[in-house]
Formats: sequence, C-alpha cells, structure tokens
Amino acid sequence: MRITRYVALFFTPLIMACQTPSAAAPVPAVLISDDAQSVAQLKTALAKAMGQNSIELGAVALTKRSVIPVLPPRLGDPSNPAFNGNSVAKPTQFELMMDANGCYVVNRKDNTIHKVTDLACRKL
Repeated sequence: MRITRYVALFFTPLIMACQTPSAAAPVPAVLISDDAQSVAQLKTALAKAMGQNSIELGAVALTKRSVIPVLPPRLGDPSNPAFNGNSVAKPTQFELMMDANGCYVVNRKDNTIHKVTDLACRKL
C-alpha cells in the first residue's frame, strides 16, 4: 500500500509533464525585431487587411506585445482646429499570432485571419 502511494506520487508529475500542447496550436506572437523592414512588412499586411493603401500604427512595443493597434485614418484637412486632424474613432485592434505555418494577424473585432508572409516572429 505504501509503495503504491510512493509510486503514484513519483510518476504523476512525470505523466503530467508529457501532456504538452500541440506545436501546431496557435499562440500569441511578437516580432523578433522591430527594425524598419519588419515594421514595413507588418504595416503592409495590416493595410491590406483593412483595405487601405497605408496605415499608422498606435504606440506599441512590437517585440513585447502581441496586440497591435492601428489608428483610424486622419480627418480631412490637417489644419482643422477642431480635432487637429485626429479621428475620434477607436483604433482597430489586431493580434499577431503564429502556428506551425508561420505568423498571421487576427482582427479582434471580427476574428478574421490575415496571413503575413516572410515576417520573423516568435511566440510570446
């Protein structure tokens, strides 16, 4: 009886350690580097996902956070003193994710997935 208890106490943590999630499961990701080329690739993918020619990223540490805010387009005339050219709309939130096939972004509003090609990212 006592031996059975010791065996169970010894092997239970070993068995639980072997139950790791699948390598193919999607996980939040961050950029490996926030150099100009990586940021440009990310901005191009996000602009395409939003159906725009270009976008402006909100303040975010791309190598530390997986959530990426995309600022709304500026209002018409930048000399407009009412909003100083800024929109009062909320930023669009994307999350950088990765799986066995590479990196992609997910629009947090509607959960649409947009592939990002040749972007170096790592799991968060």
